Amino acid sequence: MGRVILDEIRAASFACKYAIVLLTPDDRMSGRPSRWLPRGNVLFELGYFLNALGTTRTLVVAQKGVEIPADYSGYIYTQFSGPKDLSAVNRKLKEALAQDIGPSISTRGALVFRGR
Repeated sequence: MGRVILDEIRAASFACKYAIVLLTPDDRMSGRPSRWLPRGNVLFELGYFLNALGTTRTLVVAQKGVEIPADYSGYIYTQFSGPKDLSAVNRKLKEALAQDIGPSISTRGALVFRGR
């Protein structure tokens, strides 16, 4: 029997130390005013990784304009304006990874980490 996507998500949760979940305005909800929502599968994966890795190892990055689910509104997430505005995301990644694996240096915007 073949594997299903849930098996892949489960395997990733065991193999990965961190998860980065990107919430973008992919689905338009009609109404006045209309709202933009992330895809349902992304919300499922967010919940899965929050449960598997915890809030300290799951980074949520939300594009401005996307509606954050009410169940998640109490959590801290990083917001960005669009594909050209990732400075806040880069800063948050550096902070989180530096806490776990030690001092880092930045080279031309790339993250370079020294091993322990």
